[in-house]
Amino acid sequence: MRETLIKLLKLSTENEVVEFKEAKTQYNKDNLGEYFSALSNEANLKGQPNAWIIFGIKNMENLLLNLKDLELKMKMEKIM
Repeated sequence: MRETLIKLLKLSTENEVVEFKEAKTQYNKDNLGEYFSALSNEANLKGQPNAWIIFGIKNMENLLLNLKDLELKMKMEKIM
């Protein structure tokens, strides 16, 4: 699952089947349902097996700068 998350975060922008949301407070369940439905429909139309909503993304630039550190930590975990 970590590898999938890193792959999605490397996109650096949303697309038809990937949405990034900050969601600082409780997320509106109606909005969430609409997002799930829209993403699922787009995934189906594009022949993709999955669609993703990734919560907790506020600043993609800072996230991408730290992504290489995360990848290095993951590689170290696999070695240990």
